[in-house]
Amino acid sequence: MKKWYMMCLAASAMALTAQENILKNGDFEKVKNGIFESWGYNRKIDKYHFVDSEVKHSGQYSLRFENVDTYDAFTNAGSPIANLKEDLLLRGWVKYENLSTANIDGKSHLLPFIGIWTNNANGTNNVNFSGLKLAAGSRDWFYFEKLFSAAAIQDVIARKPHDQRPASWSLRINIANQPGKIWFDDLELIRIPKDTFTAKLNATEFTADTAKAQLEINAAANSGSVTLAITDANQKKVQEKTIPVTGTLIKTEVDLTALAPGRYKLTLTPSGFEAKPVTIDFGKSAGIFDE
Repeated sequence: MKKWYMMCLAASAMALTAQENILKNGDFEKVKNGIFESWGYNRKIDKYHFVDSEVKHSGQYSLRFENVDTYDAFTNAGSPIANLKEDLLLRGWVKYENLSTANIDGKSHLLPFIGIWTNNANGTNNVNFSGLKLAAGSRDWFYFEKLFSAAAIQDVIARKPHDQRPASWSLRINIANQPGKIWFDDLELIRIPKDTFTAKLNATEFTADTAKAQLEINAAANSGSVTLAITDANQKKVQEKTIPVTGTLIKTEVDLTALAPGRYKLTLTPSGFEAKPVTIDFGKSAGIFDE
């Protein structure tokens, strides 16, 4: 079921450690009487969404929307807004065809939304936080991820007058006035504890002509700094730098130009917050003229 999904993530030196996926049936494999289990949605207008057994990222099924001339929505997970205290990582796979942003006869075609949706006590919508930026046109299956900062969400809510603050939140897929098609599959919404500290490189093996490696650091809601140190096979330190950390996902580069061919360890040591150091093993190969 998840074979191809895991293969695509294998290039990461270290993905997020196993955490609780709070989405139920995010892989859309549980279907009963033509309905996806564990999802709340507008069943009266089910002509807009479908159980697709032919086009899917993995497994047997995916969720497909098409030709939505009013609106449709799927919801999952969620709780009272006061319980949103940990960061949330949304990730999954999306494919779309002929998405439109045209305005026809005064009616605008809106791009689909997936992300954190908040509601007032009476059920009406309040403020929303998008997890994916889409564009008009078509695109084959691609992976996406978005880290939502609980502190940032609560800060936005706290700026509202007390009587205008939302009462609850959920993960929501919202489609309105959209003639195109879009598929979702293998969705996860993962709680990230405040003591989370992980990192990943864009690969574990680099060629001689690779100048920079891309590094992502997730320090959840923490703040402080992280020292990056590279040691060679003889445990000799060959590179070191310190970068500030302000939570969420931090993207930086690791300079590989001065590294000779061989095996290396990249060690990330946090300062200013409690977390264990992270070590990533990687290698640099010799060029064809260096062998």
